Amino acid sequence: MVLTQQKHEKKLRSANNLLKRGKVKLALLKLRKLAKSLQRTPLAPIYAETLLILGSAEQLAYSYSALRDLLFHVQEHQFTIPQLQSLLNKFNLEFLGFFVPQTIREEYSRIFPDDPDRLNLEHWHQYEQAHPFAFITMYNFHCCRVNIS
Repeated sequence: MVLTQQKHEKKLRSANNLLKRGKVKLALLKLRKLAKSLQRTPLAPIYAETLLILGSAEQLAYSYSALRDLLFHVQEHQFTIPQLQSLLNKFNLEFLGFFVPQTIREEYSRIFPDDPDRLNLEHWHQYEQAHPFAFITMYNFHCCRVNIS
């Protein structure tokens, strides 16, 4: 079942209200159900991250305010790799590489042997499409200003 934006926001508010009332286990169940329904959408990474953070309700290590800031932050933006490429171009920045685990670097190099430095963002986008949890939390990368002579 594909959720509309309004239904998604309503379910998110419901989980937020449960957290406010200290009903972490019930919030966890709702977030798991929501994550499952959004598994194949662009919103899936934030819900996968939610499940990792919540883990088991008994071992919740984050305070409510930190968790709320992470999950419901009003200024958080979600970007795709093509959007990152566009921003890098717009601000005249050069992509220097992602910080990813060794296993991802090795698999990427195996799939794209023509990019030994792993700097081709089009290839990274293809990789992420095939491996949607490769960047489960956020894109972590280096860039620098392009010298204009």
